[in-house]
Amino acid sequence: MPAYKCDNGKYRWGATGPCKYDSKQQAEDDNKDYYRNITIVSGSPCSGKNTYVRKNKKRGDIVWDFDKIHSALTDESTHNHIEQVRKYIFSMRDTFYNDLENEKDLRVWIINSSPIRSVRNELAKRLNANIVYLKRTKEECLKVAENERPEEWKGYIENYFERFEDIEENENINIIEVKALSDIDLTPTQGMIDEARKGLEWRKEFGRGGTEVGIRTARMIINNELTPDRVTRMFSFHSRHQVDKEAEGYNSGEKGYPSNGRIAIALWGGDAGFSWSERKREEIKEEEEKRVSAKIKTSLENKRDEHNEEIKELSLDWDASVTLPMLEKVFDRGVGAYNTNPQSVRPSVKSPEQWALARVNSFLYAMKKGKFRSGKHDTDLLPSKHPVKKEMEEKKLDMNIDCNDCFKNKRELVGTIITDGIELPLFSTKEEAEKMAEELGGSGSHPHSIDGKEYFMPFDSHEQCKMMMSKDKNMEEEEVMEESYHYDKDEEEDEKKFRNNNPNVEKRTFNLESKIETREIDGKERNVVVGYGSVYNSRSENLGGFYEYISEGAFTDELINSSDVRALINHDPNLILARSKNGKGTLKLNADSKGLKYEFEMPDTSYARDLLINMKNNNLNQSSFAFTIPSGGDEWSSDEAGNNIRTINKIEKLFDISVVTYPAYSQAASDVMVAQRGLKQYKETKKLVKHSLLGLKIEINKRK
Repeated sequence: MPAYKCDNGKYRWGATGPCKYDSKQQAEDDNKDYYRNITIVSGSPCSGKNTYVRKNKKRGDIVWDFDKIHSALTDESTHNHIEQVRKYIFSMRDTFYNDLENEKDLRVWIINSSPIRSVRNELAKRLNANIVYLKRTKEECLKVAENERPEEWKGYIENYFERFEDIEENENINIIEVKALSDIDLTPTQGMIDEARKGLEWRKEFGRGGTEVGIRTARMIINNELTPDRVTRMFSFHSRHQVDKEAEGYNSGEKGYPSNGRIAIALWGGDAGFSWSERKREEIKEEEEKRVSAKIKTSLENKRDEHNEEIKELSLDWDASVTLPMLEKVFDRGVGAYNTNPQSVRPSVKSPEQWALARVNSFLYAMKKGKFRSGKHDTDLLPSKHPVKKEMEEKKLDMNIDCNDCFKNKRELVGTIITDGIELPLFSTKEEAEKMAEELGGSGSHPHSIDGKEYFMPFDSHEQCKMMMSKDKNMEEEEVMEESYHYDKDEEEDEKKFRNNNPNVEKRTFNLESKIETREIDGKERNVVVGYGSVYNSRSENLGGFYEYISEGAFTDELINSSDVRALINHDPNLILARSKNGKGTLKLNADSKGLKYEFEMPDTSYARDLLINMKNNNLNQSSFAFTIPSGGDEWSSDEAGNNIRTINKIEKLFDISVVTYPAYSQAASDVMVAQRGLKQYKETKKLVKHSLLGLKIEINKRK
C-alpha cells in the first residue's frame, strides 16, 4: 500500500487513510512494519531478477520462479519453455498466491515479468507485498539474451518493452537501475589503432620490446575488443612506463630507435592510449562507485530488515528498531572516520566502505544488546531509554550539585559534549584536562562556558579534541572490526576447540594437481583455484602398515550442507583462503563422480598472493582434507598380497580443504591415529580367526 498525496498538500497512507503526514517519507517511516516479508521482483526478461533474488535471499526463503518450476516439471533447460506446460504452472501459481494471502511468517520472493501496471499493483495489494523494479535498457537485455538465452527470448524482450506501462509517481515501487560497465563506450581512437599496428610491425621486425600481454592488448585495440579491466591495466601500464621515454632510442633519430620501451608503449596504444585510458578509467570508476552505492544501500536495507525481525522476539525496555536513514548516517560517519585517519586502521581493512559497514554492525549490536562491544560511537542516535543513553544522561552536568565532589573519583570528569557522534570530555579543572591531553599524545586545554560555569576540555581547540578523540575511538573500533567482519568469535573458538581436541580428526593428502584458472567475474579477470581434496577408489601410500581407499559416495551433498569447511594453506587455520558454511560461502564444494571437488576465488591477502605465485610456478599443487568418520563408516580387509586395506565408506564431517606442500599421504601419528586404532582391532580379529582355524585343524588331525 503506497503513500498518496492529498489535496491539502499532506500525505495519507493508503487510499482511505487520514491526510496527516507532512511528507511521503514520514508516511512510509510511520508504516514501515505494514508490509509482510513478501517482495515482488519485477522487470524485463534478462534484467537480472534472478541475480537480485539470489544475492538478497536468506536460507529458508521461498522463491517463486516460473523458469525453475518449468524446469522441475519438464526436466528441460530453465529457459526453454513448452507452451502446453504453461497453463499448469499458472494454475499452481494461483493456488500458491491463495495460500500466501493467509501466511504471515514466511519470507517470499516472487519473480514477475508482467509489463502491465495493473497486474503488478493488484498483485502487491492482494499479497500486501513490496515491489522492486529492476530497470534495464532493452538493448542491454537483448545483449544478455544473445549471449545466454535461446533465440526466442529476444521476442519475449521485444514484447515486454512494447507492452510496458511506465511506473507512475504514486506507485510505491523501489526502482533499481541496472547499468553494466559494458554501457561505457570503449571504442579506441584511430591514433591508438595506428600506434598498436606500428608496435606489432616493430615487434615482428626487431623481435624485441613489449610482452605477450602487450601483443594481446595491441590486437584488442585493433579489433575493438577492449574491456573495462584492460582499460584499467592500460592506464597502469602507461603510468609506470613514462620513465621509458627518457631512455636513448625512444625518439626518432636517436641511436637504437625504436627502443624496447618505445615498442612496448606503442603496443599499448602510445600516448593516445594513455590519455584515452585515463578518461575511460574515470568513467569506469564513476560507474563502479554507483554500483557500490547501490550495493551498500541494499546491504543496509537487508541489515535493517534482519535486525528489526530479530528484535521482535526480544523483550527490551527501549525501542531497538532502526531505520535506513539511521544506518546511512552511521555508515557515512564511518567513511568519514576512515578518510580522516586511515593510518589508524588495521591493514586487513581494504576500504572505507568495509570500515563503515563494521561500524554499522557494531551499532546494531549495541541497539540489540544494550551495550557496545568496545568503544562507544553514534550515541546520539540511540533511543532515549537505551542503557548507554541512560548512563550518559546520568553523567550530564547538574548545575544544582557540587560536581567537584560527585565526580572526584572520576578524575574530575563532569560530563561530555557530543559532536558528530563523538563524546568529548569536560573537566572541572584545567589541570585534569591537560593531563588527559598529555596521555593522548597532545597538550593544552580550552575552556567551555555552560550556564555561566567554566569547564575545561583537553587540547588547545575543540576541533583538535574531536580529531584526537576520533583517532582514539578508531583504535577501539579495531576490536569491533575483528568481530563484525568475520564469523562469530565464540562460534569460531568452539569450532577450533572441537577440531583441535577431537582425537577422531584425520588428515589425508592426495597427489592431485590443484590449478589456477583465470575467469572473468563481474567484468574483471579473477584467479580461481580449482582442485580435488580427495578422489574415489585411489590407493594411498603406505600409512604405517596399511593402505587406504575412499569409496564412491563417501562425500554427499548432505555432508557439504552440514559442514563448516575452510580452504587453508597446509591446514594452518591462520592462513584461511575461503569458507563454506552449510554449503554456502566463498568456498564452492561439489561431490561429483570423481570425488570431492573444490574451487574458490583467490582472496586479496599477502599470503594468498604468495600462494598464487607458488602455484603458478608449480611449487605448491597438491590437495588435502581433514575429516572424521562415523562409527561403522569404514571397513578392513586384506588384498591378495596380504596387505591390510582400509576402505572409508562414509565421511561424517569435513573440516578443511588445503593446498599443501608435500605430495605423499601424511603419516604423522595424529593424522592416522583413528586408522591405527582400527588396524590394531583388525589385526587382533585376524589373529583370533587364525588361532581358531589352527585349533580346528589340530582337532581334525587328532580325530583322524
